[in-house]
Amino acid sequence: MRVFLPGTFDALARLRDRAELTVPDGYAVTDALRRQVGEDADDEHLEYAAFQLAAEASLALLVADPAEPRRRVVI
Repeated sequence: MRVFLPGTFDALARLRDRAELTVPDGYAVTDALRRQVGEDADDEHLEYAAFQLAAEASLALLVADPAEPRRRVVI
């Protein structure tokens, strides 16, 4: 199973320097996501949907901190 984590450049630096990462949520293929996307979606499509949700959450982190570089980060 893949888990996609929204982040920022500062979060990546903390991960590199201190081996710690604090994120609000993680995104993965779950039964709820499968129902939302559609039961006929294959695993690759579902993983992409989870990745997109993490990318959108990364945007929310950027809005909360205007000093962050304007780049989405998904770990």
